[in-house]
Amino acid sequence: MSNGYDPLVRERAYFSGEQLHGDDLAGQDLADWFASEESGYHDIRTQQDIRARQGEYVYGFHYVNYWYGYRHLAGRRFQCALALGCAKGDDIGGIASQVERIVAIEPAREWWHDSIVGTPTVYMAPQLSGDIDLPAGVVDLAIAFGTLHHIPNVSHTSAELSRVMVPGGVLLLREPVSSMGDWRKPRPGLTRNERGIPVEWMVRTLAENGFHVKRAALCVHPLTFPIARVTHAWDPFNSRAFVWLDAALSGMTGWNRHYFRDRLWKKVAPGACCYFAERK
Repeated sequence: MSNGYDPLVRERAYFSGEQLHGDDLAGQDLADWFASEESGYHDIRTQQDIRARQGEYVYGFHYVNYWYGYRHLAGRRFQCALALGCAKGDDIGGIASQVERIVAIEPAREWWHDSIVGTPTVYMAPQLSGDIDLPAGVVDLAIAFGTLHHIPNVSHTSAELSRVMVPGGVLLLREPVSSMGDWRKPRPGLTRNERGIPVEWMVRTLAENGFHVKRAALCVHPLTFPIARVTHAWDPFNSRAFVWLDAALSGMTGWNRHYFRDRLWKKVAPGACCYFAERK
C-alpha cells in the first residue's frame, strides 16, 4: 500500500493540518457527512444560545463581524450578498442595510424567512455536491462565519464561491483554526464532523480559487471567555473592549498555534481566524 493511501499517513496529515479531513470525500461518505451535519448545528445552537435571560436569544459576534469585516466596507453598496449557513441572518444583519438582496444557503428550514433586517432574502438548501445554485458572476459580497468547518468539501465550496462572484467581490470568513479536539470521538457541544481549518490551508485554497486574502486576523482566544466571566460580561464578542482585548491576546500567542491541541500548553493560542478576501 502506497503512502498516499495509507490510513495512518493520511491521519497524520489531517492532525498536522497539512491536509483537511473530509475535503476529499465522495459518494456515500459525503452523503453521510452531509446528513449528520444538516441539522446538528441547529440542534446545538437551539440548546445553547437561547439564554436563561427570560428566553432571550443573543447572537454573540456582532462586534467581531464589524471589527474584522464590516467596518472596512463602510459606504459601499452591494447588489447581491450570499450568506452561507447564516441561520436566522444574524451573521449578515450588520451589513444588510447596504445590500439590495440576500441569498441565504441554510439547511435548517426552521430559520427560513423572506427578509433579513428589512432586506429581501431568498433562502435555499445546500446541495450535497457543494454546488451553489446561482449563475456565474452575480454575487458581489459573500459571507461565511463559522460555516465552512461544518462542510466536508471546503475546496470545492471555495471554487463555487469564486464562480458565482464578480471580480472585486468581497469574501468574509471566520473559521476555527484547530482540530477542535479529536473528531473520531464524541465531543460535547460540537457536531459529529466539524473541525477547524488550518490558516495556511485556507489561504492557499482561496488563492488557488482566485481570491486574494487582504487580511487574516487571529482571534477568539480561550482566555477571553474566563476574563469576561470574572467581569460579568455576558457576550464578550459583542463588546468593543473585549474584542480589542481578544485581539491583543491572540497577537501575543499566535506563535503557539497548533492544529491538533492535545496538550494544555498548546491550547493557549487563538482559536479562530477572520479573513477579508477579494475575488481577483
